[in-house]
Amino acid sequence: MDGILGEGFAGEEEVAEWVKHIIAEHHNGVSIGRRKMSDWEKLPPYEGRVHQGCLICPIPPRKAKMNKRVAVGFGFAGITKDEEVIYSEPHDASWEELPTLMKFENMARKDPDHDWRLILDGPLHGEEYQRQGRNLWIMVSSNMGFA
Repeated sequence: MDGILGEGFAGEEEVAEWVKHIIAEHHNGVSIGRRKMSDWEKLPPYEGRVHQGCLICPIPPRKAKMNKRVAVGFGFAGITKDEEVIYSEPHDASWEELPTLMKFENMARKDPDHDWRLILDGPLHGEEYQRQGRNLWIMVSSNMGFA
């Protein structure tokens, strides 16, 4: 079956389930549910070892830069708002077509009373960043990715 990820992938429902699984893993299996800012929990910065399985690749930063492309190339890269995926990296886009984190920062500035996250789950490493203020997206978890 052909889906949004191309030949051999089921489609949007399968991707949605995969994203929920990734989000749950980033929260140690505890679902955070949909929350408004009044219930929103500012998570502490991740203080453990930042995973990077590639020996010649840079270590992911603990604070995401606004010019960061929301992309991993292979895997899942997306933005969530109160655990709802509002953007996921299309696998057929060119580098220039991929949005930067600044696009979503601008959206978050207009609607700040929510839990905004950048989720990157690629081969050999994965990170989750939480928006905690203007231009401030802090790493709140790191994992070994899916490969």
